Amino acid sequence: MCLLPPSSSLLQYLCNMYNRPAALAPEEVLLQRGIEFARKAWWVGLRADQRAAQQLREIRFEFPQLSRDVVEVFCGETVVVAKALCELVEPSPLRPKHGFLTFQCRQLFTARDGAAKPKELRRLGGFLERLFRDHVVETEGLCVLPGRRVWSVQVSVTVVNDDGNVRDAAQWATMAVLRHLRRPELTIRGDQIVVHPPHERDPVPLALHYCPVSCSFAVPPPAPAALPTGAAAAGAGPLRMLVDPTATETAAAACVVVTAINAEGMVCALERTEGCDVPWETVQECIAVATTLTPAIAALMEEAMREHEARRKETLRSQFLWAQKRLGVGRKDDGEPKATDDNAPAKAMKTES
Repeated sequence: MCLLPPSSSLLQYLCNMYNRPAALAPEEVLLQRGIEFARKAWWVGLRADQRAAQQLREIRFEFPQLSRDVVEVFCGETVVVAKALCELVEPSPLRPKHGFLTFQCRQLFTARDGAAKPKELRRLGGFLERLFRDHVVETEGLCVLPGRRVWSVQVSVTVVNDDGNVRDAAQWATMAVLRHLRRPELTIRGDQIVVHPPHERDPVPLALHYCPVSCSFAVPPPAPAALPTGAAAAGAGPLRMLVDPTATETAAAACVVVTAINAEGMVCALERTEGCDVPWETVQECIAVATTLTPAIAALMEEAMREHEARRKETLRSQFLWAQKRLGVGRKDDGEPKATDDNAPAKAMKTES
């Protein structure tokens, strides 16, 4: 007689009997299938989502109606929200002439992500800090009164949905919110600081040295000696790099190269994640492609900021007119508008005479 284990462990018993691994979860099976399919497509010069190797997904920048300190960036299915806060605080005793620029990154829990990714979030925060602090925003320029008051700029980045290329989306959102942020106007009288509200004086933007835009590239693993069937029909060789990788492409890649280019075409940052070594020719190709894509992304950012500013002014104007009509400002008791006449005082003096 052969005694079988309980039904709950029957699958594991059979796998051990035939020296086969246990079955994976459905999500893991789909991920493995997606990785295998993506790599085979790369080896024949194609991408799983039918994009070209140097083609970005659809990018959108959205701002709330009246707020300048919140921006939402959409890169395909990846959604990142950045919020900035600027306030006057006391400086550090060790650096009395320097302000503060801090970054906080977090990710929402979703069924697809499963669990938080603290390691990736710490890397994302470190990347933003290295790129922006003392290069884009100089902390010494945030000083108002040495040893008394400095500006503290806090940027909170929230990953709403992760479908790959979160680092670029977070960098674009941070750059957009810092460019669109306005701090209150100040008046310094001796040791006193007067903070003017927006209705007294227009807020002023932050002083930014340059505006870098990052682009991430997935480097595929080396192609096998014998290419899969269909490579000859495709008529293209294996891909060497892919811009804007999705979550599946990031998992299938050997490593990811991140470059940041400013408006002048200068390289501001160049990083590589853990993985294989990247030839210098591939790095140069990534820099060249990023240089061509950066102006388009910066133009989308500029256009979104202009449209938001126009909507904001129109909304404020409509609210002012509504309040004016509600309070009856500039109207007679019978509801008719008051007639304004610049020569009214002269006419009154002529009548009295």
